[in-house]
Amino acid sequence: MSLLDEHGNPYSTASSDALASWERAVAAHQTYNDDPFPVVDAALEADPDFVMGHCFHAAASLSGTDKPGLVEVRKRMERLSDLAPRANDRERGHIAAIAAWAGGDWKKAAACWGAVLEAFPRDAFALHMVHSLDFFLGDPRILRDRVARVLPHWDATVPGHGHVVGMHAFALEETGDYPRAEERGLYACEQDPRDAWAVHAVAHVYEMEGRLEDGVAWLDATWDHWIDGVFAVHNAWHKALLHIERGEHDVALEIYDNVLFRPDNDFVQELLDAASLLWRLDLAGTDTGERWLALAPCWRRRTGDGTYAFNDMHTMMAMVATGDELGQADLIKTLEAVAQGEGTNAMMTRRVGLPVCRGLQAFGRRRFDEVVRHIAPVRYNTHLFGGSHAQRDVIALTLVEAALATEDMTLARALAAERIALKPSSRTNRRFLARAGLAQ
Repeated sequence: MSLLDEHGNPYSTASSDALASWERAVAAHQTYNDDPFPVVDAALEADPDFVMGHCFHAAASLSGTDKPGLVEVRKRMERLSDLAPRANDRERGHIAAIAAWAGGDWKKAAACWGAVLEAFPRDAFALHMVHSLDFFLGDPRILRDRVARVLPHWDATVPGHGHVVGMHAFALEETGDYPRAEERGLYACEQDPRDAWAVHAVAHVYEMEGRLEDGVAWLDATWDHWIDGVFAVHNAWHKALLHIERGEHDVALEIYDNVLFRPDNDFVQELLDAASLLWRLDLAGTDTGERWLALAPCWRRRTGDGTYAFNDMHTMMAMVATGDELGQADLIKTLEAVAQGEGTNAMMTRRVGLPVCRGLQAFGRRRFDEVVRHIAPVRYNTHLFGGSHAQRDVIALTLVEAALATEDMTLARALAAERIALKPSSRTNRRFLARAGLAQ
């Protein structure tokens, strides 16, 4: 028997209760705010063979980009292999995407979900997952165009329309279309003030345009809508970045202590924000106290993972900040092995992850010429290992500091000039100009 959801997508289940729970889970997932896992589990309780429930757990574990999650992926893939013969074509498309991602071919996985969306453009879960994967793959054009392809099928009468617009807003921001990104993001938040991804898209616009006061005001005004949700750490991280830019490092540290770091938290996506914020504060000359010592163990146990090169960069930050030479050596050994392999992450590691990590290691050793030698040649390729422009800027900041430390004013002036041209109002960029002898 097959049932249809409110968007016309078919499901190979006879349980209306399972489908009703699934629809609530997808709605929660779209907000980047509410926790969908308990509702997915309710769907599986109603129908233990509910294909999309198992797909959700497998895909969510993969999107966590952390090695421990692969145990859950393997378990769910075994179950999905048994269920595939009874699944419909749409569900088998999800299974194929998950299998490709688990097998290391991230682009194939994105193509599989793309094919699902071509046939079922209102499959919100497929859109959500491929949006995440396109982001990890680091190509903002497909990030934008993938959402644009389905937009005609999500007009204002369709439930979830605002969330799809919010995704488009973020993609527009990543392609540099800041006015449209802001307008679309604000619209999405009007449709659902708890849409944490849309809030995040608007925050990105203000960050990239150097509109510090607008950014802080925006995140303050929306704070109560997302601070208790699943995306709270990342949105708070954006607020901390704005305060660093304003020279309010004490406020950034307060956000770190109150929101970003929890001793019992081992969710790698949130640990990324914690490590990145401390590294930026260190670069800015702020005393971060003993915070690295509390955070580093979370990263030390990941030096042998080699699951996602973008995460590995943050592992190296923690190892460098705490002077853990053995941890640095273990990580470099892991990355050298990964780089010899095949698949998407092997490519990311070869082309970006390994040289950037070597550059960070050299920075910790105050070998600033080596920092430039490792990072400068790959600085225009860093999108290949994903992350947003704002997240990857930590690499550029490190490179500028290294250039200044080598007293290579020619390079330092060039890098500072590039930054000020992109963001003229940036106080950080103006300070770089001054230090490079180009004060305006």
